[in-house]
Amino acid sequence: MPVPTFIFKDGKSVLKESALSVYLYFCLLANKQHSNCEVTVTVPELEKCTAYGHAQVERALKRLRTKKFIGQSEVNIRGKTGKFTGNEYVMTNPNRGGKSLSQQRSEDRRRDTALGAAVYYEKQSYFHVPECLPQMLRQLQGAPLAAYVAALQLASVRGEREFEVAMQEWRKLAGIARNETLEMATEKLQDERVLDSIRSENRRHIRIYLKNPITGHDLEDDIVWSEYGKEALEARERWDGERPYTREQLLTWASSVFKVPVVPINDGELATFCKCGGYKNRKFKPTLRMNGDKGRYGVYYCDHCEDGGTLLALVVKQGRMGMREALGRLEGKKS
Repeated sequence: MPVPTFIFKDGKSVLKESALSVYLYFCLLANKQHSNCEVTVTVPELEKCTAYGHAQVERALKRLRTKKFIGQSEVNIRGKTGKFTGNEYVMTNPNRGGKSLSQQRSEDRRRDTALGAAVYYEKQSYFHVPECLPQMLRQLQGAPLAAYVAALQLASVRGEREFEVAMQEWRKLAGIARNETLEMATEKLQDERVLDSIRSENRRHIRIYLKNPITGHDLEDDIVWSEYGKEALEARERWDGERPYTREQLLTWASSVFKVPVVPINDGELATFCKCGGYKNRKFKPTLRMNGDKGRYGVYYCDHCEDGGTLLALVVKQGRMGMREALGRLEGKKS
């Protein structure tokens, strides 16, 4: 399920407590086919799925409207019997003055886009959360939910589902005030089987292992299993601790799909121009950085639009090809 990255600003979460829970539920509803990023929902339904009271849900809706994360229709939706069925909301972009995330409106509802397609067409960066997360909103309230969403964003930027992060960075991104609160939130997340963690000796860093909340397995293992089958999972286990590709192979592979110049920068990274047309220091400069040392397939990140992920995702998107074709090209670079 896609969630736009503008829920974070200046390195910390903009939404907290009930507002974050309600917004994640809105993302689930808006990601349905042909939704056009419009959501019909009642306050009692939001109370039931988030476990927040009536007053807290009302404040959350008001906060989301004020911050221009959602807009509300002036009319109430009623069924064929005339019975009230809910209010209609539209997902909006606070960075664009509250404009709808979907600009693909047509008279034919079958052509309307869901949230995932809308953010892609609008070149809005986003990260993925498990589809089952909205079903866990009742268990993950407040600090645990904020910490988990922040961990998913960190994993998206790093391109890895197993990563190390400074406690202060994680706490700031989650909008949590104290380390003690973050530690209690981490224990709650471990109890709910959504992640495992190991603290460093000085307790300033933590290594996070994201897990599938349904199976309790490592998230990376479940993704490999579902996409490539048992043999691929066994191969991944054999590769544990070693990288099948070198930095040069990964960077050459990723550079091959760009028609614009790709230039080397510090620390062995490459930089090129992002589709967002980013500016750096008021000059048009390459803002998309590619790193071949992190993760199995390397990672990329744009300093302007804050879009990031694995080099595999970048090659698939930039080269307009399938994952199988992209991996085939990588094997060609390896040989």
